Formats: sequence, structure tokens, C-alpha cells
Amino acid sequence: MNIHKIKYLAVLSMILDHMASVLFAPDAIGYIILKLIGRIAAPAMCFALAQGFIHTSDRKKSISCDLSFLRVFHKFPTPTT
Repeated sequence: MNIHKIKYLAVLSMILDHMASVLFAPDAIGYIILKLIGRIAAPAMCFALAQGFIHTSDRKKSISCDLSFLRVFHKFPTPTT
């Protein structure tokens, strides 16, 4: 399986995770199943990030880009439930 398939799998599982929150009540079996499938997203994206860092030609630029991305998205507040 190449890195692109892993990223597509991660995005699909994240979409299913978000769909669970919208479509089902938290105690429904569909909610639980989709949430379990959605738990694949974070490890897969972390793996893709690590692979990108390992195989890049300019690690300094890669770290700078990743930190810039985190800095921008860290400023948005997270919703509380």
C-alpha cells in the first residue's frame, strides 16, 4: 500500500467519524462502529507526516512548513461538548 492510499484511507475514516456525530445518537451501535473506524485517521496521518519528513530532500523546510501549519490551526478554538 503506498502513501497516497494510506492518506485516502485516513480521510475516508475521518469523514465516517464526523458522519457518526451528525447521524447517530452517542448510544447507537452505528455511532460506535463509525467512531471506531474513524480512529484510524490520526495514526495514519501521523505516519504519512513521518514518512514525508523521512523522505524529503530539505528537512529544515519541511519542519518549517509543518510548524507554520500547526501555528495557524492552533489559533482556532476547539468546540466544547
